[in-house]
Amino acid sequence: MFVSTTLAAPDAYRGGQTMSSIRMHPTNGRTLYVANRGRGTEIFRGEPVSNGAENTISVFSVDAGTGESTLVQTIDTHSIAVRTMAFQPNGRSMVAASPEPGQVRAGGRLETVPAALTLYHIEADGRLAFRSTLPVDTRGEAMSGPGWFAIDVETRHGAGDPESFRGHGHRLIEGCRAAPDAMLKDPAPRDWLMWRRTQNGWGYCPLDQVNPDNAGDRQLVWTRAWPRAPSRGPGWRTAASC
Repeated sequence: MFVSTTLAAPDAYRGGQTMSSIRMHPTNGRTLYVANRGRGTEIFRGEPVSNGAENTISVFSVDAGTGESTLVQTIDTHSIAVRTMAFQPNGRSMVAASPEPGQVRAGGRLETVPAALTLYHIEADGRLAFRSTLPVDTRGEAMSGPGWFAIDVETRHGAGDPESFRGHGHRLIEGCRAAPDAMLKDPAPRDWLMWRRTQNGWGYCPLDQVNPDNAGDRQLVWTRAWPRAPSRGPGWRTAASC
């Protein structure tokens, strides 16, 4: 077993510091990314503000032979409460999503940091280079599921080499459309539009085809094992089942 910090400054730990998502590079199998989520607050002028906990992405180099992970970089997300990450399939760029706005202390005043998507270019060695942030207006609330939308970040330099959300424009991928507020507040019984289904995080499905009387009769009908990751050693697999 190997143990490593994920923080740039572990000795300066502040309350509310956690990790959120962990992702392996989609093509090289030797670079691991960890989101350090800082949600800690303190009171400033009667208002809760960020206490300075880290919101960064940590990059680890993974030894293919032993599986040992070595921290090689931490990079700022320029946001608060970073939650998840997504990659282009070719592994040349990554987007980190921070679903919550928050307040920070800027000198003697309060400043609001919006929810945001942060774009990075991925270097040949797996390290990240910051490109830009895209603020997301969540009307003071947190994004939950439907707040993540597909963005086409292809640029005039060619697919897979995005420089900036803003520098070359961004648009919803063709065919995607935003769900209206009424649908998000009261989704149809058959729809699961966000994590835990409803904005209050209830996580309840109103469909009744499966119920307490027949739940025990369910049987496995298919399973699929994911391809083995080369950096995780012989026999390491995950599987999806239904």
